[in-house]
Amino acid sequence: MESIQTFGYAVRRGPCSGGANGITDFTARTVVVRDDVSDAQAAKTLAHELGHIRADHETRFLAEYGSSLGCRAQAEVEAESIAFLVTHAAGLTSEAYSVPYLAGWSGGDSSMLRDAATRAIGTARGIVTDLRLDCPAADLEPLLPEYDRAPRAPQPHAAERDGPSPC
Repeated sequence: MESIQTFGYAVRRGPCSGGANGITDFTARTVVVRDDVSDAQAAKTLAHELGHIRADHETRFLAEYGSSLGCRAQAEVEAESIAFLVTHAAGLTSEAYSVPYLAGWSGGDSSMLRDAATRAIGTARGIVTDLRLDCPAADLEPLLPEYDRAPRAPQPHAAERDGPSPC
């Protein structure tokens, strides 16, 4: 929660519209996590919402998020991939939730998953380092599918690396 607040967001528990477990409102600078989910689910949801913030979805997707299902899907797959990696590093298992969520939002599009995985590794490494979790950031890579394990240089944060979204 502190990590989210560092970016200028207020965090609270409460109801979320549309059945979502959490919502990041970039305009109001708030993150809301449902108050009726378990503490473990709330932690995973906070990691997901932090993923939206750290992957710079405010800049990359804000204009298209509500009007383009493709852009929303890309943002959701990235945020959940980041959450999966961060919660793993923290010792929480989220496969039962994350795998169906990723499958649903990606529609089985392996190129979307591959692109999201590439961004998620760099963003999750930054979060794991900032949170000082015991899992070395390099240990995150074996969690990804075989096709995405090619060695690569350390990734800067998304905001430092990318321009506006192609969506």
